[in-house]
Amino acid sequence: MPSPTIANRAISDVQQQAYDAVQEHGSIRAAARALNKNYTGVYEAYNKAKAKIELDPAIRDSMTAVGTGLVPALAWAKTKSEDGTSYSVLLKPPHEAESDYIDRLAEAFSDIPVAPPIIQSEHSQEGKIAFFPQSDVHMGVEITADRGGVDYSPDIALERMKDGFAQTHAAIPPCETAIILDNGDLTHANDDKDATPRSDHRLKVTNSHRKNLALSATAKAWQIDMALQRSARVIYRSNRGNHDPNTPDAVGLALQHRYHNEPRVVIDQTERDTWIYQRGSIFLSAHHGHGIKPEKLAANIPPNFPLEFGASRFWYLFTGHLHNPRQDTFGAFQWFQLPAICAMDQHSADMGYTDTAAMRAMMFCERGGLKHDMTVRF
Repeated sequence: MPSPTIANRAISDVQQQAYDAVQEHGSIRAAARALNKNYTGVYEAYNKAKAKIELDPAIRDSMTAVGTGLVPALAWAKTKSEDGTSYSVLLKPPHEAESDYIDRLAEAFSDIPVAPPIIQSEHSQEGKIAFFPQSDVHMGVEITADRGGVDYSPDIALERMKDGFAQTHAAIPPCETAIILDNGDLTHANDDKDATPRSDHRLKVTNSHRKNLALSATAKAWQIDMALQRSARVIYRSNRGNHDPNTPDAVGLALQHRYHNEPRVVIDQTERDTWIYQRGSIFLSAHHGHGIKPEKLAANIPPNFPLEFGASRFWYLFTGHLHNPRQDTFGAFQWFQLPAICAMDQHSADMGYTDTAAMRAMMFCERGGLKHDMTVRF
């Protein structure tokens, strides 16, 4: 065991018990079963203990020197020697690797109850595709009417996702395939830091990130269950947004565990920012829209997907990000900028923007292109 520094003395009995159990049983889940405790509690206690016990000695000594049990994000280690030579080293404790993050999500979701079988109640039209693109939900943001014009909160976001989908789903004829696309920024933040990952812009977030992920997954499971009643096959896809690049992994894994015994559901987990779907003459593509203009996207897609693009006669591109609906034509593509599901924030209201929050739905015929297009305003 490490020497009894301040960092080590900050380890509680619960944390030490969790750490010892994981060492003995080989995994957090096995340790949780042995201790007869909740997986999440053991996971958090173990990682707090591990962060202190397995610290680099220089980091641990720096914590002791300043009298803290908190692990610094950065620390300078400076040396002095008798011959006058000295060294200065910047130390940065390692953060959780993306592979560890994904493994942890998969393990955490492994106990999710399997979805009960859902009988298709209506005959679906062969060769027809129902498409439900949804963008910029921003689950977790809270807006009051006096600041943005209308109220918005996680509860309202959940209600909008259900109500908007129910209306559009009922209006689109039963189709052989239903595609539910979340086109980025499903959650307002990427984690409990409550900041945008790239620019570190601070965000006002209601609820923990864990709770907002759970609400998002609940809404998506509700939509998939409804789509299964009218479609022979349901495809779910979540694209990465600039606010939430890790959210698609979490929600996708949760849904994958829920529907792993349901052959009619496909959870698309392909690791690319641009999503495509091609069937017959139809080519659908989508990107959240941050960091690249739609005309550039339209030019980049054909050489990246030459077989799928070349086999099609009708090409469609969907983006979000800017929260207001637009459409145009770029080369072969009909481009649609999707409306946001979330309400306007104070900045949008102060700038005099119109609240265009809505949910859109379309129906495509694999031989004849777009046949139905409808929008539900919130």
